[in-house]
Formats: sequence, C-alpha cells, structure tokens
Amino acid sequence: MNKIIRVSSWLSILLFVGAVVCMLAFNMIGAEVDAQGMLHEPFFLIPLFWLFFMFSLIAGGVNILARITQTKQKKQISQ
Repeated sequence: MNKIIRVSSWLSILLFVGAVVCMLAFNMIGAEVDAQGMLHEPFFLIPLFWLFFMFSLIAGGVNILARITQTKQKKQISQ
C-alpha cells in the first residue's frame, strides 16, 4: 500500500508540473499572424495541458483513496 501512495503522489506532482509547463509555454510562445493572414499558434499545448491536468487529478484521487484505506486498515488492526 505504501508503494501505491508513493507512486501516485509523485505521479500526481509530475503531471501537474507538466500541465503548468504546457500552459506557461503556450503563453510564452504566443500567437502570430503571417503575411497571408494565417494564424500560427502552438495549439497542441492546450489539449496537453488538460490531459496532464486531468491525469494529475486522477492520480491525486487514487492517492487520497489509498491513504483512506490504509488508515482504515490500521484502525482495524489496532482494535
């Protein structure tokens, strides 16, 4: 159980950092319009942000559920 908690904690943190990096990169790169009027922007970073963010929420939820079950098991053992 401790391994699940440890892995889900790190995974949640890393995925959230990845989401923040995607959003920062999107805002720093910016958008530009060329001479023909075509818009150029790093649109792929927006879905990557949401993908990383949702997976970080899922990993955080797994972490919370694993911690809850671990505390329940410890209480049952001590009784």
